[in-house]
Amino acid sequence: MQRACRTGQVSAIRLLRAHLPRLAGRPRDGHGWHTGITVQEAQFTLARDYGFESWPRMMAFVEQQAAQLGFAESIKRILELARAEARRRDERRVGSGHLLLALAGEEMRPVAGPLLEGLSVAPEEVLRGAGDSVSTGSLQASEGESMFGPAARKVVQSAAAEARGSGAGIAQCEHFFLGLLKDPDAVAARVLGSKGLSYESAKKQLTGRASPR
Repeated sequence: MQRACRTGQVSAIRLLRAHLPRLAGRPRDGHGWHTGITVQEAQFTLARDYGFESWPRMMAFVEQQAAQLGFAESIKRILELARAEARRRDERRVGSGHLLLALAGEEMRPVAGPLLEGLSVAPEEVLRGAGDSVSTGSLQASEGESMFGPAARKVVQSAAAEARGSGAGIAQCEHFFLGLLKDPDAVAARVLGSKGLSYESAKKQLTGRASPR
């Protein structure tokens, strides 16, 4: 949305004028006012266009719906821990690196530890690699909860697809791990790749396995 506004796309500018009161008196075209739209204003505009009063309310709804798609409790806990990790690092968005940190962390060790070790990867090595690859931002406390970014949402979507593809009724930790590996350009996949893992190799080893938790 922000990029569309900066390039002067008419449909984007119409949405801005419809939902941002401060633009009510602005000219309908030209004059460059649309190049100064902030990310927050773009998010607010999209949320209002979808019928929500704010971006956080819309994201909360999306995440609530995602939680009902059939994820094991272990995956839901990983998502919570990843959000906490992003907040601890002052990051506005939860990325795939935060998800990997959560999965390999101490709390998830009883579930994820055997999975990683079965793939000949030590959880401690994953933690070090992910920790070095995840940045620290400048999130202000007043800005609220860290939201899941595109890379993290793609992981969740891929995990659900893996579960459906395997015929499982619920996405388990193995499916989530494959979701982390699915996008080779994401932080998590790069970290795991440095340990000798790829989506193809992990899927081959995990085929037929299903976590009981």
